[in-house]
Amino acid sequence: MPTINTNLPSLTAQRHLSASQLSLTTTMQRLSSGLRVNSAKDDAAGLAISERMNTQVRGMAVASRNANDGISLSQVAEGAMQKLTDILQRSRELAVQAANGTNSSSDRQALDSERAQLLQEFSRIASTSNFNGQKLIDGSFMAQSFQVGANAGEVIGVNLPSLRAPNLGAYGWPLQQSPTTNSYAITRGNDEMVPAGDLVLRDKPIAIERNESMASIAQKINNAGFDPKIYAQASTSALLAINTTLPPSTPPVTVTVKLVAGDDLSKAQSVSFTWDHANPDVASIKQAINAVSAQTGVRAEDARPYTDNVRLVNDAGETIRVLNDSAPGVSMFIRDNLGTGNSWGMGVTVPGANGAGVLGAGAHDIQVQGNLAMMSEDSFDMDGGDYDLDGDPTGPFPAMQWTVQKFKLTDARLNTAEHARQALIIYDAALRQVTSARADVGAVQSRFESVIANIDIAAENMAASRSRIVDVDYAVETAKLAQQQILQDAGTAMLAQAHSVVAEQALALLKDVWV
Repeated sequence: MPTINTNLPSLTAQRHLSASQLSLTTTMQRLSSGLRVNSAKDDAAGLAISERMNTQVRGMAVASRNANDGISLSQVAEGAMQKLTDILQRSRELAVQAANGTNSSSDRQALDSERAQLLQEFSRIASTSNFNGQKLIDGSFMAQSFQVGANAGEVIGVNLPSLRAPNLGAYGWPLQQSPTTNSYAITRGNDEMVPAGDLVLRDKPIAIERNESMASIAQKINNAGFDPKIYAQASTSALLAINTTLPPSTPPVTVTVKLVAGDDLSKAQSVSFTWDHANPDVASIKQAINAVSAQTGVRAEDARPYTDNVRLVNDAGETIRVLNDSAPGVSMFIRDNLGTGNSWGMGVTVPGANGAGVLGAGAHDIQVQGNLAMMSEDSFDMDGGDYDLDGDPTGPFPAMQWTVQKFKLTDARLNTAEHARQALIIYDAALRQVTSARADVGAVQSRFESVIANIDIAAENMAASRSRIVDVDYAVETAKLAQQQILQDAGTAMLAQAHSVVAEQALALLKDVWV
C-alpha cells in the first residue's frame, strides 16, 4: 500500500544501513586495536577468562624476577662459602704441618699465629656477607620465603645456616692430654682394665675384647662406617714419679726398668738411669726413656707443673706396660696425670755399696691404659652399659669419665702436636659442614633455575591461550571489513532510492487526481 507519512522502504534501508555501520565500526575498532575483545559486550565470558589469564601472566613475570633475585642471592652466599672453604683448607694445611714431630715450639707458635689471623678473616666473612643489606651466613637468614609463582603459597623456603666460627666444629670426648686431666686407668699387670663387651654408637655395636687397647678400639670405630662419620683417636699418658726411703748418705742408685707400648712384651727395652737421693734429677730419666722410644713406642716429656715427675706418652693410644719387681728401698710410681687418682708403685733393691738396683719382670707389672677421643660433626649417643654423662659409668669402660662437649672452630690450636691433631678433626668437621651448606645453596640455586624455566613455559602457554581469546584474527576481520563496506555502500544507495521511489509514486498518483 503506497503511503506518504510512512516510508517503509526507507526505514528498512535505514535499519540495514545502521546495522552495517555498527558492524563496520566494530570491525575497524578490532583492526585498529588488534583485539577481538575490546569491551565486555564483545565477549563477556571471554573477557573474564582473559583477565584471569592476564593476571597469571603478569604474576608469573614478577615471580620469574623474584627467582632470578634468589639466584643472585645464592650466588653471593656461595661465593662467601667458597672463601670460607679456602680458609679452612689453609688452616688444615697448617694443622698437618704443626702435627709433624720435626717442628719446634717456636715453629708451631708461628703456625698458630697464622691460624689465628685466618680465623679472624673467617669470622669477618661469616658476619658481614650480605645481599641487599640482609646478612646471609651469620644465622639470621632463616625460614625466608621466595614468591616464585603467581598465586599465594607458591613459595620456596630458604634457610642459610650459621657459618660463624663458634657454630662449626665437632662433637665428642676430648683426648685427656693436659696436666689437669686424668689418664684412663692404671692397674697392675694382671688386672682387667677393659672387660669384654659392646660399645654401642648410634645403635651400632662395636665389639670390645678384654683388655683391648684404646688404639685398637679407635681403629674399629674409624672403620665402622658411621654417617656422619665418627672419628676416634687414642693416646696414652701417665706420670712417673720416684720415691725413696733411703737415708741421705745412700750413694746414687742405678735403676733399670723395662718399658713397652702394646701387647708384644718381646719388644720391651731396658731403661737405666741414675737416681741420686740427695740431688734428684728427672732429666736423666727422660733422656734414658727417649733414647729407646723408637723401640718401645713410649716417650717421656716434662710433666709441668709437676717438676719432680716425668710424663710417659704413647701417641697411638697403645697400653703402656712397665715390667718390674717389688722390693724395698727406692719406689717408682706410675700415677694418673692429676697425681690424685689411682697409682701403682714398684720397688728397687739396693744390693750393696755400689748402689745398683734392678726392676725386672714380676708380679707387680704395671699397665697404663690409653684415652679415647671420639668426634663427629653431628652429636651422637653412646651406650655399652649403664652410663652417666656426668661420670660413673659401669659398662665396658668403668673408669672412663664421659664428658660430651662441642669442639668449636675457635677451639682449634696448633701450639702442640696433640692440639694440631685435634685441630685436624675440627677442621675436617667444619669443612664438611661448610661444604654441606654450599651443596644446599647449590641445590636451591638449581631449583630457582628450574622454577624460572617452568614459569617461562607456563607464561608462554598462558599468553598463547589468552591471545586466542582476545586477539583479532586479521584474515577474518579484513574479510568482514570488505563485506561491511559493500553493505554500507549498498545501504546508502538503497536508502536514496527508497526516498526517491516513494516520492515519485506519490506525485504520480496526485498528478492523476489533479488532472
